[in-house]
Amino acid sequence: MRNYYIGVIEDRHDPEKLGRFRVRVLGLHPAERNLLPISELPWATVLVSSGGNSGLGSTPPFFVEGTWVYVTFRDSDKQEPLIHGALPGRPAEAGAQSELGFRDPFGKYPLVAGESDVSELARGEQTANNPVTRDSNRRTAIATSDFDGFDIPTVGSNLTIPGSSGATFDVPLVVNGTYAPQYPYNHVTTTESGHVLEFDDTLGQRRVHLSHAAGSYQEYSNDGTYVSSIISDKYDIVNSNSFAFVGGDEIRTIDGALKIKVNKNDTAGNHYDIEVGAGANINIMVRNGDLNMNVKGNINQFVDGDMNMSMDNLRIDASNNISITSRNFDVVGSDSVDIDGGTIDLN
Repeated sequence: MRNYYIGVIEDRHDPEKLGRFRVRVLGLHPAERNLLPISELPWATVLVSSGGNSGLGSTPPFFVEGTWVYVTFRDSDKQEPLIHGALPGRPAEAGAQSELGFRDPFGKYPLVAGESDVSELARGEQTANNPVTRDSNRRTAIATSDFDGFDIPTVGSNLTIPGSSGATFDVPLVVNGTYAPQYPYNHVTTTESGHVLEFDDTLGQRRVHLSHAAGSYQEYSNDGTYVSSIISDKYDIVNSNSFAFVGGDEIRTIDGALKIKVNKNDTAGNHYDIEVGAGANINIMVRNGDLNMNVKGNINQFVDGDMNMSMDNLRIDASNNISITSRNFDVVGSDSVDIDGGTIDLN
């Protein structure tokens, strides 16, 4: 006697949470739901490739209402169905409410009539919603920092501090850029809310891509370039040490503020060290703002060269003494040095 059938899933809300589905089976069950309500269809168990014990593996099985499946039965009364897998196709009509069975009772699936049930990403559609949406959120012409060069007088001459021009950069293009899959090489998992996972083996366009339905995504493109685009906030928590190596330049552009706190627990020896290798400078450019420092201890500087400053006015307010050790002390462009309530020791 024949023991293989096809049917349509009409309920996936298993009260036992065992990953079972109610299936209306062609040749066994009537299409009229008034003759056989969904609630009276037997629960079908899915033959899974992994996840059959102790919550391990991939669970629960992923089918939605309206999915056509291949079914057999464990019993002669055909009350213990087994689902062996789904039967993708090209639906003649989209989901719609109906009193008849063999369709999604909620009228949602299939989403589109006449379109393959295989993911549009796996088919390599250039108009697929996910890559088009990612392109619409793509940042371009992002400005980077620059530094205005200047001349400053020194003892006996002038010094030119060279500037550096800030360029712009674009996040890589998606459609006809990183995304160019060819069927059947793109292996895709898509969920009903819009989460996407792709492993694309297309020659010359290999990718690994993970998208959240809200629009955030991570993607490794063919040459290994990595893009992380976060729509909302991002938190990085490291409970031990964190190490990072950048073989080239690191460029950051921040629309808001930047705050760095070091030695949060006030532990001695947790210093903030910055080293710049030989032949490079530290350049700070403040546009229409001030450079403010509030130090609760000492400021110690060792300069193995000259210290050159150019300004409108210089004011030093010392509650105790000012001591300057110098071979020569020259005040250029002034007839006098005024001392108000203190002394200057020239050693």
